[in-house]
Amino acid sequence: MPLYQYEHENNPHDCEDPFEVLVGQGTVLTNCPRCGRPVRKLPAAFMPRRNILSTSNIKDKGFQRWRKRDQGVYEKD
Repeated sequence: MPLYQYEHENNPHDCEDPFEVLVGQGTVLTNCPRCGRPVRKLPAAFMPRRNILSTSNIKDKGFQRWRKRDQGVYEKD
């Protein structure tokens, strides 16, 4: 299930704002599950991900990458 962030259209004092909700696919949340007031979905922030399998990232985490050179022969990358 995707996690979406919502905020109240009129900021009430009895609920936190903004809040996150796990919503089933195709389901649109129109009212706050806590107070019942109208809410709107916030635009998702784009977060570019770093290549977690890059050689530099593997070395930064303290691991080593081995590549197969020949039949049964491996060498450090």
